[in-house]
Amino acid sequence: MGLFGYYHGERTIFLNSDNGSARFGKSGAGQIVIDPTKDQEALIYGGNYSTKNGTGMLINLSDPSINFGSGKFNVDDKGHLTAKGGGSIAGWNIGDNSLTSKIGNITLRNNGSIYSNSHSSIDNSNNGFFLSEQGLSIGSKIKISNTGVVTVGPGAVNNKNKYHWTIDGDTSRAYIAYGGETKVNTADSTTKNSAKVYLGTDGISLGERFSVTAQGSLRAYSGEIGGWTIGSTTLSANNIIINSTGTISGGNYKADTRGWQITGKGEAEFNNATIRGTVTADSGSIGGWKIRGSSLKSQNDMITLYAGSTDSKTIPYIQVGSTIISYIKINSDGSIQSKGYEPGSGWRVDGKGNATFNQGIFGPWKIGKDKNKTKVFEGNTEGNSIRLYANGNVYGMDLSVIDSSKTNSSDYWEIVNGKASFGHGIYVGRKNSNGWQILPWRTEGKT
Repeated sequence: MGLFGYYHGERTIFLNSDNGSARFGKSGAGQIVIDPTKDQEALIYGGNYSTKNGTGMLINLSDPSINFGSGKFNVDDKGHLTAKGGGSIAGWNIGDNSLTSKIGNITLRNNGSIYSNSHSSIDNSNNGFFLSEQGLSIGSKIKISNTGVVTVGPGAVNNKNKYHWTIDGDTSRAYIAYGGETKVNTADSTTKNSAKVYLGTDGISLGERFSVTAQGSLRAYSGEIGGWTIGSTTLSANNIIINSTGTISGGNYKADTRGWQITGKGEAEFNNATIRGTVTADSGSIGGWKIRGSSLKSQNDMITLYAGSTDSKTIPYIQVGSTIISYIKINSDGSIQSKGYEPGSGWRVDGKGNATFNQGIFGPWKIGKDKNKTKVFEGNTEGNSIRLYANGNVYGMDLSVIDSSKTNSSDYWEIVNGKASFGHGIYVGRKNSNGWQILPWRTEGKT
């Protein structure tokens, strides 16, 4: 066998009597080292043990602990086991950073995530599940984020389409939605019919045609509410239509033919109407009469009924005729007068029957003015004429003589300033309380 510790001339046992360490085996070929000197610990390790090269194994009998040089296996002094890089434990395959079950294909990662099959991330849509601090996802249709957002339906996990349900419990605006909506969508379309739903603390919307805000503002473009049919711009029921333009109509309305209508401008058309209370209008028409502010006018503008002014400065009256040409005015005090009447112009009959005329004809009598524009009242019958002046003078017979100042004509007579002249005679008169009195007279210069 050779010398102690040698075999075929090669040393295989090394004993150190100074520190009690020993090596067994050939150098570089599977040596076992017993070392009680390093850090005053009792160690047993392989001759190739190296954490730098990742080789060999060390057993610390003092701690105690077991360590692989590769770092893939360790048992510390508390009994905690660390193993990686291969192998299995209790039916779980050991990886560098994970354990994978041999049955069910479940993987536990050292980053805190768990997944099955190849569903290795929260956005992965493969079969299986994923669970981590990011949240939970199952297959392609269920996902729960770490913020509490739940999505359910096709495309829920990878969000490649929007046709799935979303539940968001955000305290500022919680909602349940379908079709990718994240807030209430105010209805604004009469044609679109998208499959979207939103129910949240800020309101409700269904597609593009219905919405209700948190403030109670409702929009709908079809359906029924309270017995009314909702159209794109109308509400209708029992042949009554309310239009968004502000028009209300009924009775199968047709202008000037049937039914009734009230426009947004306040214009109305009815077949028959009974109104209790006060009716006030300053434009339009009623009974064929045109309403014009404080008056009613006939269709041809020939008759006007004026209401007068509220301050009583203008009294109510009726005007017959055109204001441009001429008219008759009937006043509320019972008087009737011509256009622009004033003393000396036009005519007037007051409420007591007193009449004032500036010109005109009464049978054979005519009211007018002479060549000097003095007002006269004259009659002419079968060539015999009489002219009465407002100053009390009277002229008779041939009036052409008067206008030509032929005072000596035998066909002429007059009463001027109380003196009467008949042909060649003169009669003297005077005025008293009973009228005119003829005094003694003279003819041809004789008394």
